Amino acid sequence: MLTKLEEKQQECSFLYWSDLESRQFGEITIELIKKKEEIDYLHRQFKIAHLEQPEASYTLHHFQFLGWPERGVPVSALPLLQMIQNVQELYITLRTTEPITVMCSSGVGRTGVFIALGIVLERYSVEGMIDLFQTVKTLRIQRSAMVQTRLSQKKIVLSLKMTYSFFTLL
Repeated sequence: MLTKLEEKQQECSFLYWSDLESRQFGEITIELIKKKEEIDYLHRQFKIAHLEQPEASYTLHHFQFLGWPERGVPVSALPLLQMIQNVQELYITLRTTEPITVMCSSGVGRTGVFIALGIVLERYSVEGMIDLFQTVKTLRIQRSAMVQTRLSQKKIVLSLKMTYSFFTLL
């Protein structure tokens, strides 16, 4: 989740969890198990259960990036890159084939940047190459407005430069 619940007095997302107690939606219960605060983002773990089959519950990992304003860019790319890395590491650790769901208020701006960065960084680690143009082009075939602005494109490039600089220092 790449948005706060509310920005500029406008609702961006529905609060479908509680940090204090479990919440019930029809026959589904969502209970917070764990919450970890990082710089500019939160990692929550929820237990999701059906009232009729509570033993068949499962764990949902929920990341929420808070340092990215609507129609803007994060002040620093580092927390965003750390969150992307944590999501990818968790995905590998859990050995899951389930899809990762990414959302912002519009579903294309911050979401597009997050997905593009994830793809480019993964491809770089496997193939040693970066093709940002082709990545964004492919994303836009699947969802037309992905990575909406030049500022968003610039943020991807700056994030990649930061990542490259970090890895060349190791």
